[in-house]
Amino acid sequence: MVLFPNSDITIYNKYFDKSSGLDKYQRTVIEGVNWSSKTKLVIGKTVGDKGATVTDVTLIIIDKLDNYIQPKQFKNLSDADRINYFTFGLGDKIVKGNINFEVTKIADLDKNYDDVVTVTAAKPLSRHWEVEAE
Repeated sequence: MVLFPNSDITIYNKYFDKSSGLDKYQRTVIEGVNWSSKTKLVIGKTVGDKGATVTDVTLIIIDKLDNYIQPKQFKNLSDADRINYFTFGLGDKIVKGNINFEVTKIADLDKNYDDVVTVTAAKPLSRHWEVEAE
């Protein structure tokens, strides 16, 4: 159980829709997570890079849920099965809050909402997930 829940989140999982030939996004709301953001100084982000950049990093603590599956499994689900699951895939979008917004273009999230982050890592622990995003 998340010790200090302070937010709900909405995850937008990317998948390829075979019938339309387009990338689409499935929306899943998760209640009672811990959302914390900080600014981080990153030195030499790539090999040979001697510069420093400042980036906002968000850590989201999420209780383990039965309808979570691994990213590769999620991509292989049928349309009928996909609606029952979510994942933390690299590049998936998370919005702070319970968002009732179906996207046609993922850029619409950034245009319409303030707290939009992109999943960069997800680590399973014994009772919860730690999801890092920028």
